[in-house]
Amino acid sequence: ASVSSDKPSMTSQITSRERDEVKNLALESIWLPTLSATGAFWGVVARRTAVDEAYQSAGGMDGAQGARLGMDMSLTLLEGARSRGQKDIFQDIFVTICNYTGLIGDYRFDSVARTTEFVH
Repeated sequence: ASVSSDKPSMTSQITSRERDEVKNLALESIWLPTLSATGAFWGVVARRTAVDEAYQSAGGMDGAQGARLGMDMSLTLLEGARSRGQKDIFQDIFVTICNYTGLIGDYRFDSVARTTEFVH
C-alpha cells in the first residue's frame, strides 16, 4: 500500500529559474578545475618543478590517449558553457584551450612542429 501525502515534493517546489541558477553556479564552480585537468592530459604544467619532472619520467598517460581525453573534456566543457549562455566563461575556456594546443600564442615553429609537440 502506498502512502500519499498532501505535501508537494521538494523538486516540485523548485522553479525553472532556480534550476538555471544552480546550473550556472555549478558551471562557475567547476570550469577552472576541469580546464586544469584537461591541460594535465595534454602535459601542460604551469611551472616545472623537480616533482613534475619525476612524475613525467615515471610514465603516466601521454600521447594519443591523453590528447583524446583532453579533447573530449574540452569539447564537453565548451558545449556546457555555451549551452548555459556563459559567454565570458566560454571565451576564457576557448582561449585557454587554444593556448594549450598551440593554436594561438608564440609561433616560433611551423604547424607540423606544433602538431608533433601537442601529440607527443
